[in-house]
Amino acid sequence: QNRLAVLVKDKVSMSVTNRPEEWFRGTVTQLLDTSPINIQSTAAAASRLEYFVPHNNDLMVFGPRGQFRFDGRIALTPSNASLPQAATYPSDVTATAKSAGNDVFFPTTYGESAGLSQFSLDPQIDNLSIAKPMADMQIGLMPGAIQQIVTAPNTGVVFLRMDSDQTRIYTLEFEPQIDILKPLESAWAWWQFDFGVQIITMTAGEDFLEFA
Repeated sequence: QNRLAVLVKDKVSMSVTNRPEEWFRGTVTQLLDTSPINIQSTAAAASRLEYFVPHNNDLMVFGPRGQFRFDGRIALTPSNASLPQAATYPSDVTATAKSAGNDVFFPTTYGESAGLSQFSLDPQIDNLSIAKPMADMQIGLMPGAIQQIVTAPNTGVVFLRMDSDQTRIYTLEFEPQIDILKPLESAWAWWQFDFGVQIITMTAGEDFLEFA
């Protein structure tokens, strides 16, 4: 698309195509396909939108009450742009969702315990979106809220940093989903760091995970 996108509460604005510094129409008599875009969803869940998540060729928009998706297969123009709602799954916006392969992992909550959901788009059924709860059998395992999600799709592992205990990293090992309607079980564990070590942030590469 080659547009710079900005999210403000419940609106999405996009710059002129190939010109991220230009946000105004070059002419008032014509609405060009390359002109800037300003859109707002009418869905109730769009009253509070928090962040973008690039996912393959699509652009996901997350809020506490739902998910929205710009289809990367279609060139957006001022005349066809819309903010369609992909799903209505609640999410905890204290941490940013992360893309991993064909999936997006986003934080949820079970009262005083954190959870994680795996959001997938079925490649065989157009516009079908399903989010599988990955920690519904481990309620109470992760007290507090998730502060950071880091994904390592090459190894099939998700790393979580919590706000309640900075000496512990939770790990989720997941298998590729061949059929999202028949998801495979995942495996949870945690790494405990002693000797006063506190994890402030994490960074993942293709074959490494760094802590700071």
